[in-house]
This record gives sequence, C-alpha cells and structure tokens, in this order.
Amino acid sequence: MFSSFEIKSYQQLNFALGIINAICFAAGVLVAYFFVLTPQHVVIIDKLILEASNKKIISGISVSAVLLLWGWIATILLRFHDRIHEPHIRKWRAVYDTDFILRKLLAGIDGGISPELFRRAYNNRKDRDKILQRVFYNFIGDETDIVAGRRLFFYTKMWQYWSAAIFDFYITVFLILYAIYEICVARMFNPWLVLICMCLITLSRIFSNRCLDEAHAITEDQIDAIKDKKAHELRTAAISVATDMGL
Repeated sequence: MFSSFEIKSYQQLNFALGIINAICFAAGVLVAYFFVLTPQHVVIIDKLILEASNKKIISGISVSAVLLLWGWIATILLRFHDRIHEPHIRKWRAVYDTDFILRKLLAGIDGGISPELFRRAYNNRKDRDKILQRVFYNFIGDETDIVAGRRLFFYTKMWQYWSAAIFDFYITVFLILYAIYEICVARMFNPWLVLICMCLITLSRIFSNRCLDEAHAITEDQIDAIKDKKAHELRTAAISVATDMGL
C-alpha cells in the first residue's frame, strides 16, 4: 500500500507529509507512555487525562484535531523534513540540486555559465532555490505539461523519501529525549528499545536511499525533456538569472 500510493500534486504531497507527521508524533507519545515513563509518571499522566476527560477537555475529536494541527505545523511552518532533517542529518540536497540538476541542465548553453553560479547555488540555499525555480521548476511545475506522468512518479517517490525522513527524524529526537529522561530519573537504558530504534533508523535510511535513486532517474528524464522541448526558453532563463546575480 505504501509503495502504490500516488501523489499527484505538491499540495497533496504536503497533506500526506502532514499525516505522516501526526502519525509519528502520536506513535512517539504512545511508545513513551507504555515503554519509557516510570510507573510514578504514568500515574500522574493518568490522573491528568482523567481530570481533562471529566471536564470534557479531552475527547476523540479533540485529540484528532490536535494531531492534525501538529501535522500542519510540523509540515508547513516548521518543515522538519527539509529544514532540519535534510541539512543537518542527511545533507544530500545541496549536492543533488547543484552538482546534478543544475550542472546537467545548464551544460552546453551557448556562452557558458559562470562557475560562480554553481558555487553560490551550493553554498546559499536561497540562491539555489531562486535559480532552480527559474531554470527548472518553472518548466516542470504542476501547471506545465512537460513529462507530466514522470512528475507524478517523482512526487510519489519524494513522498516516500520524505516520509522515511520524517520517521528517521522522530526516532532520532525520541532517542535523544529518551537518553535525557533516563539520566534525569537515574535509570539504566533499555538496550532492546535502543536497538529497535537503531534498526528502524537503518531500515528507513535504506528505503529512503532507494527512493532517491528512483527520483534521480525521474529527474534525469525531466532535464532531458526540458533541454529537448524548451531549449530556447531554458537558455533565456539561465542567462537572465545569471545577469540578475551579477554573473
């Protein structure tokens, strides 16, 4: 089911990632409640839940609303998957965007492109996003008809990759908080819990790497289609963005 789920637009991608954020957050809370907290802390939590339930503060609808709100905050506002996980844990995006997409896309343009453009794209995310928007995403966005079918596959593969990234992020944060908690309560670590978490992180990395390989092949098709069908527009956009950057 996970591998056959299809994402057809960027908006659907964000919605699906929001659901994954909510599920991972809820799972982390449940694991902490049943397998991490001390009996004394569980009793305190139970009392708080009972009091809130009696006052009709907590219900199935309110819990679902909180989880959906968290999913939206984590995906749209905080963007854990590409603002924290990608630049600090995986660190693949700058290389992928600059050394693969931009260099392949702009290779062979008459007059050439200054190497400084690639250096600035690699070192500055804002510059990289601006360049990619004008020479790549403007040609393959949801409103365009270039390799539309391949774009759907790309969204689906990136959903799978980012889902694994979110899963990886939550487990990493869970392990850090777990270590802090065990130190604070002066209790020995549960080796099985740590081992399971490390195994899950390893599996998520293997899965996400496979998704990246497939997304890489799709992106290559998109680049070839742009250079074949929109060569003049691509050259104009590339020269324009280089000029705007003083290059």
